This record gives sequence, structure tokens and C-alpha cells, in this order.
Amino acid sequence: MFEAIKTYLLEELDVLTGAPVTFTLACLLIVGLVWVAMRWRYGGVVETLEARLVGRDDKIKDYQEKLEGASPDEAKARIDALESRLQRLEPRRIEQEECDTAREILSKFSGAVAVTQDMQSPDARPLSITLAGIFQSAGWDVSSPAVLGPANPPVEGIAVTIHDLNNPSDRDRAIFEAMDAIGHPYGRRGGLNSREQLDAEILVTSQV
Repeated sequence: MFEAIKTYLLEELDVLTGAPVTFTLACLLIVGLVWVAMRWRYGGVVETLEARLVGRDDKIKDYQEKLEGASPDEAKARIDALESRLQRLEPRRIEQEECDTAREILSKFSGAVAVTQDMQSPDARPLSITLAGIFQSAGWDVSSPAVLGPANPPVEGIAVTIHDLNNPSDRDRAIFEAMDAIGHPYGRRGGLNSREQLDAEILVTSQV
């Protein structure tokens, strides 16, 4: 068997060596056909990938120009700062779902609360009215005084003052829980004047 295969290969080799030009041309033709087939098969894929790379480079360059060379962390800090500024410029509102949640929490207790608005704040009045309405609908006694530029305005724009911040009552905790449900940032304070017949005061002013 081995001798037969050896004899066959030697005979074929004699044929090829006897016609080197024909063999070379045949090899070149096969290589050319394979190259044309591969170019036809993958040419479109390569062009698509190249176009995507160019588009990606253009987008990256555009982002870099808009961000003035800022790093991703610096860009995020700028975006966060802009969002914070927009939040301070937009009127503060309380959605109906948040009102309902806060009302349900407050309805488990009763008390007296003052919702004080800063008349210098452009959106303090509508927000104060909404807060007062939530407490009133929950059965609380509500007063609505007004001040002109409080001496110690909260940076959050809202401050909730109770009698003893270090030892809050269940009613105090309910007020804080309701304010958390409302969703706007607020500060917690203690030292409410005990001579006033109030359980809490909510001061609404502008965010600093």
C-alpha cells in the first residue's frame, strides 16, 4: 500500500516538474480566485467597521470640544452642578402621591404646627400652602405666619424645628417621616420656643 502511494506521488511530481510554468500559473490563478472571493465576502464588513470607527472618533472629538478637555469626573461634576442650579431655579412642587403618603403618616397623630413662609422667597408661598394643606387634611391645627428674611435661613430651603432634637417624640418622628416622604431636602432643628402652643414649626425659604 505504501509503495503504491509513493509511486503515485513520484509520478505526479514528475508531471509537475515537467510543466513548471503551467503549475505556477495554476497556483497563481487559485490564489487570485481565493483573494477575490475573500474581498467580496468581507469587503463590506470591513468598510462598515471602518465607518463606525470614524463615527466614534468624530463623536469623541465632539464631546472633548464641548467639555473643553475635561475628564469624565470633571464633566460629571459640571453636570451635577448644573442640575443643582436648575433645581434651585425651578419652583418646588409636591406631587399628589407624595402628599397622600405624608398625609397618611401624619393622620396617625394630632398636633399643632406653624408653616412659616419667607416673603422674600419667590416659591415659598405655594410650597407653604401645599405643606399646610397636607397637615390640615391630616387633622392637625395649622397656622401660617410669614417673615421677611429669617435670621438663620436653612441652606436646604426648609427647616423643621421641634422642641428636643436629641429626644424626639413619636409625633416628632412622624413629622420627619412625612417630610422624608415629601422628598424635598430639609434641615432638622431643635429648641422650639416652649411658650408657643406648637409641636413643630416648618420654615420655608429659598435654598442657599
